[in-house]
Amino acid sequence: MRAACTRRSNLRPGSTRGVPAPRRALVLQRPQCRRSSQSTGFHHFVDSGKLEPSAPPPPLLPDATRFRLAVKDNIATAEFPTQCASRILVGHASPFEATIVQQLRARGATVVGKTNMDEFGMGSYSTNSIHGPVRNPLSASDEEPISAGGSSGGSAVAVMLGDADIALGTDTGGSIRLPASLDAYMNDVFTVPASLAGVPAVSLPAPAAEGRLPIGLQLIGQFWDDRRLLAMAERLKSLMPGTGQGE
Repeated sequence: MRAACTRRSNLRPGSTRGVPAPRRALVLQRPQCRRSSQSTGFHHFVDSGKLEPSAPPPPLLPDATRFRLAVKDNIATAEFPTQCASRILVGHASPFEATIVQQLRARGATVVGKTNMDEFGMGSYSTNSIHGPVRNPLSASDEEPISAGGSSGGSAVAVMLGDADIALGTDTGGSIRLPASLDAYMNDVFTVPASLAGVPAVSLPAPAAEGRLPIGLQLIGQFWDDRRLLAMAERLKSLMPGTGQGE
């Protein structure tokens, strides 16, 4: 499924009202966030060192604008291992980089790290990981941690804390929708299908791309960035073949 943010005040659960239609595709930086970067104690980033890239970074497009991108640990990256939060993939260097990561880097993204998740995406709480459970920032420091949701909990927390402007996650049965709800019930990070803004939603059963492989993408962002996230979704749509109707 693809999703982008919308303002909490304009959208009730299950409603699609209040979703603005994008007019043009722009990549813009997010306003100053509420917390400083390099937040610690939440286990939202995977502890891994950078790799030596096997290929040079993609050239920047003329209209590129710098922004920070966090990538879920099951999406292949050139600069960081792709481990899927599993012990059997510790230090795994992917032989390729995901197209979405390449496209965003060409548009100014700097990958700031890989985000924690449930192992191989099999979970709803982001607790089943060799890197430890993701802690919801809404938890008080002196109480039992609150679930960050899963399996893309690390991506939601990275945006909520301001450690990334945009985070990539994956969703089949709620792996982005759950973190967006649990991490942001009082902190304004929500997602709705970006197909409402022109990008086709993909869930189960899913339309297939060339080679019969289903494709899914969601974006998480602060609520006041909804138009920027929708603009990003429009840009991603422009990179996809076909008319965006699921063919």
